[in-house]
Amino acid sequence: MKYIFYGVLIVFVSCQKNKPFETEKEKAIHSDTSHLQLVIELTNTDTIPIETTATQKPKNTPHNDSSHREETPSYQLAKSTIKARRNALAKAYNHLRGDNAKGHFLDSVSFIFKDFLINQIIPYWYGTEWDFNGFTETPKQGKIACGYFVSTTLKHVGLNLNRYKLAQQNPENEAKMLAIDEQNQLKISDLKSGFYFVGLDYHVGFLLVEGGNKYFIHSDYFSGEVKKERIETSRGFRSSTYFVTKLTENRALMKRWLTSQTIEILQ
Repeated sequence: MKYIFYGVLIVFVSCQKNKPFETEKEKAIHSDTSHLQLVIELTNTDTIPIETTATQKPKNTPHNDSSHREETPSYQLAKSTIKARRNALAKAYNHLRGDNAKGHFLDSVSFIFKDFLINQIIPYWYGTEWDFNGFTETPKQGKIACGYFVSTTLKHVGLNLNRYKLAQQNPENEAKMLAIDEQNQLKISDLKSGFYFVGLDYHVGFLLVEGGNKYFIHSDYFSGEVKKERIETSRGFRSSTYFVTKLTENRALMKRWLTSQTIEILQ
C-alpha cells in the first residue's frame, strides 16, 4: 500500500510552483522545490511487511536484562528504513530558506512521522504483554509498561530521547516534554484529525484521531497487552484529568526529529 498522505508534500510543492513570486526570498524558496520532489521519491514507497510473530529466540544480556532482546529482522529493517528516510527529509529541510517554507515543510513531515510510527513501528508491539515493571525494548518479547511503550516506540521511530527517564516521568511532565512549545492540555472534544500523546491520572498512551473516531493506543493494564481501541469503550482511558499534546503539526518536535536534537528531560 502506498502512503496516501504523501500528497501533502506534493500539494506543498505545487503551491510553491503556482505562487506569484514577488521577492528574491520567495524565488529562493521556489528553487528549493526540487529537494521536496526528491523527498517524495525517497519516501513514497511500499510499507515494510509486518511480522505477526517473533522469529528469533530471545537472548538475555550478561546482566540478565530481558529488555535487550534480539529484534526480528523485519523490525530492524523498519527502523533502519525509517532512519534513512528521516535523513533524506533532514537534508531537504536544511536546503530550505525562510521560516515560512520550513514551517510548512515540518507540518508535512509530521504526518510522515505519524505514518512511520502508526504503520511501521507500533504494529509490531500489538499483543506485547503488559507489566507494571516491564521495560522490554523488543516487541512481543518480554513485558512493557505504559510509559515504556510510549518512550520506546518514540525512540525507535527516531526521536533522540532517554526512554528510561521519559517513561519515569509523571503524565503531566511527559506531556510537557513532548509538547515543547505547544499546549499540553488540549480538549479531547476539540481535537482534529492527527496523532497525540495523552497522559491520564495514572496512565499514558497515544491518541489517534481519524475518520471522526478517536482511538487509544497503549499498553493496557486491564487486558494485559498493547492494543488499539475506541476511547468510548476503553476502560484504560477513564480519567479525571487529561494531558494532551499534539505530535502531528508540532514543529518544534519535528525539528528535533529531523536534526536528532535531544528531547530535554524535566528535572
